[in-house]
Amino acid sequence: MDSIQPFLDYFAANPGWALIIVFLISFGEALLIVGLFVPSTVALLGAGALVGLGKLDFWHVFLSTGIGAILGDQCSYWAGRLYGERLKTFWPLRNYPGLVARGEDFMRSHGGKSIALGRFVPGIKAVVPGIAGMLGMGQARFAAVNFSSGFVWALAHIVPGILLGQGLALAGELSGHLAIVLVVLLVVLSVGGWLIRLMVGWLWPWVQGVQTRIYRWSLNRPEKRWRRLGRVLAPHNPRARSLIVFAILGTIALAGALRLLGGVFAGGALENIDVSVFKLMQSLRNAPGDELMIMATMLGDTPAILALLAAAAIALLAARSWRMAAALVVAAGLSKTFEMAMKIWVGRARPMDMQGVAEGFSFPSGHATMAMTAFGLLAVVASLTMSRWAKALVYSLAAAAALAIGFSRIYLGAHWLSDVGAGLLFGALFTAGFGIYVHAFPPRRMAPLPIAAFSLLSWLAVGSIHVAQNYIAEAQAYAP
Repeated sequence: MDSIQPFLDYFAANPGWALIIVFLISFGEALLIVGLFVPSTVALLGAGALVGLGKLDFWHVFLSTGIGAILGDQCSYWAGRLYGERLKTFWPLRNYPGLVARGEDFMRSHGGKSIALGRFVPGIKAVVPGIAGMLGMGQARFAAVNFSSGFVWALAHIVPGILLGQGLALAGELSGHLAIVLVVLLVVLSVGGWLIRLMVGWLWPWVQGVQTRIYRWSLNRPEKRWRRLGRVLAPHNPRARSLIVFAILGTIALAGALRLLGGVFAGGALENIDVSVFKLMQSLRNAPGDELMIMATMLGDTPAILALLAAAAIALLAARSWRMAAALVVAAGLSKTFEMAMKIWVGRARPMDMQGVAEGFSFPSGHATMAMTAFGLLAVVASLTMSRWAKALVYSLAAAAALAIGFSRIYLGAHWLSDVGAGLLFGALFTAGFGIYVHAFPPRRMAPLPIAAFSLLSWLAVGSIHVAQNYIAEAQAYAP
């Protein structure tokens, strides 16, 4: 705990600043549209952890969080009452017509309950209070629901952090290094999820503008191929925006992976970062942490990932989605083939020699590549019929699973940081390719959630058996 103790001591000595931050985060999260970009979950989870560690008082944090959320919603409501329908024409609300329409439908479907329910629905929660004001909900009724649900929302965000803090306190008693490892992992997962949420909130309106410009440009082109592209990307095509987003994701992933590849060959700064992170992780190695990370890495081993992909392909075949099943198998096969070919071509040595690990080369990380590919492909399938904010949640969970497996590889010394980063980016690239194919050639009507549930259960079942049978051998291979 030595590395984070100064921060804990500072907030313990200056609780006022911590409470101000908590209040502002809760307040900003409840404001119109602004709430889409505020990392409230990460911040409030951290505040709850400080309560669990005994550094902050529960009631002070609880009241600051609840009052901030209540006042933020109240300001959004007043904006709706003051400007009415004109609010839709103001920036930034005018950039989110789809989200406003969904909020209006949600409000009409659930009435006054939508204020309470909307707090827990991604995307919707950023517009519901303002829409309640626009639609003329009475102040007394809004205040009653807002007040009660605001404190429930505060509890829902603080209590998990308190439990986490108490767990960290226990871990700190057992091993200070374990507590630091868990904090770092939590930050990595939280930031990863928040970045996806931020990209969805910022990227989607921008994509709408790009889509419209491409469509108008294609109409004036004499070549048939451009006019055909324009029809595919037309604003009235419900899948066009997803095609553009996946194309952007693939471009970013490819550019990032090539940048890392160039850094590996060039050495210098990237090599220094890799060595520094490796030494840091090795200095944090501890018995409880090793046990946790070995189990995480084993859930990314070939048997578990293969079970997930096979289950998804079988479920798609059972749903008569032949082309999607074939595309999933091809994408996964290409990803694995590409990863193995890259390892042989680059020929980079691992940070440590590990007994019983067949692959001698390090770049890119096979675990990170295949974890991101497998969970990414499954996320594409599971989110086919979802709204964009539900898609953001699904992709955040998929990225969190891949990040956890990738983090375990760095912690155990099986890969350099750049190996894992490249693996995640390559996996995102193959996910983007699969997403483009699926949205360009949409499957027949099917139920994607049961397919995802069957795949995840298969992954957990095979992964659990693999851990139970082979943990001792893996522990010896990853011994520091």
